[in-house]
Amino acid sequence: MFEELARDKTSGATALTRRAAEILSEALIDSKAGDPGEFWNELQALCRKLIAAQREMAPLINLAGKALSITERLVLSGVGAETLKRAVALELSTFVSAMDDGVEALAREGAAALPPCSSIATLSASECFMAVLTGAVRSGRTLSVIAAESRPALEGVTQAERLRALGVSVGVVADDALPKLIADADLVLVGADRVSQEEFVGKVGVHAAAAAARDAGVPFLAAATEERLISGALAPRAEEDSDAASLFEPVPLTLITGILTGAGLQTPEETAARISRKPVPPSLLRLLFDKTPPSGL
Repeated sequence: MFEELARDKTSGATALTRRAAEILSEALIDSKAGDPGEFWNELQALCRKLIAAQREMAPLINLAGKALSITERLVLSGVGAETLKRAVALELSTFVSAMDDGVEALAREGAAALPPCSSIATLSASECFMAVLTGAVRSGRTLSVIAAESRPALEGVTQAERLRALGVSVGVVADDALPKLIADADLVLVGADRVSQEEFVGKVGVHAAAAAARDAGVPFLAAATEERLISGALAPRAEEDSDAASLFEPVPLTLITGILTGAGLQTPEETAARISRKPVPPSLLRLLFDKTPPSGL
């Protein structure tokens, strides 16, 4: 059911989350569960598969957390299985709408908070990055971009085409050439797939880019919407190795300048404090790290 998400190595977290919400909603609406306990067990099994499809991407974890949290509350309040199906479908739709609103906010407030610069270095492809650049261009800023091609799927080439359609001048370079060119840029900006209190996660190559920016004294920003912020308690553990994980790598927040969000530019410390205030659903912790079979609430 979620195999297509696991196979998708080119779409960004936002697009994958939209599709994941559709798949999960359709599966739950079609569920034959006749009582709340049966529905709860079915939901847990589906959420495990959803998260396993792209374990590094925070929006998928947060999507599952929303579905689990509302179901747990409603089951304990005594509602029936059919009401649960409709309620979870609505919660998933609301999550996606809020995510889309976050992308729009990033295009407004994130772009407005973009530091003065004329040239930006980046890698891979990200809807958050595109939102910021789109907002900046619409506000009248003239920008050029140095983009790594991002092998093997060449997401950077695809993103470069989208940037040129905006009127942005783009130079595409080999992945291993990007760190050497960062000193010539005014700013490094990438999209984050996950941001926790101590690190953010992006595609392979992002750590080398961050280190090169630090060494050259070039500001490094990661762009992220709210659903990409997640407690480090929910991060994958070392034993959860997977083929997909090899496409991502963490960068300590101490290595970067800040996080660009729909609320503007935040320091790593501000972002860490904000994430620490976010509640961690116990049902999501159990789902991620308790390997015993589900047995109802």
